[in-house]
Amino acid sequence: MLSYNGGRRRGTQASASPNMAGHKKASRHKSFGKSKLGSGGRFAKCVQTMKQRGNVKDPNAVCASIGKKKYGVKKMAGWAAKGHKKH
Repeated sequence: MLSYNGGRRRGTQASASPNMAGHKKASRHKSFGKSKLGSGGRFAKCVQTMKQRGNVKDPNAVCASIGKKKYGVKKMAGWAAKGHKKH
């Protein structure tokens, strides 16, 4: 008896379309860059993206909120302090 495995038999691989060879699967989460954490590059890219949307009143606040939720208040505060020391 075969177990259910996404509609395929065990040990068989799904055939890939030749047109899609080498393509990555689309992510459902929007990435805000690959710069090093704490450098401010990801935050800047997030702010730029929010400004392009046009319907955001304060893009800095939105991105700070996203960052606090993702990384925690302590880390975000440390990165912000580090950024203030640079300027």
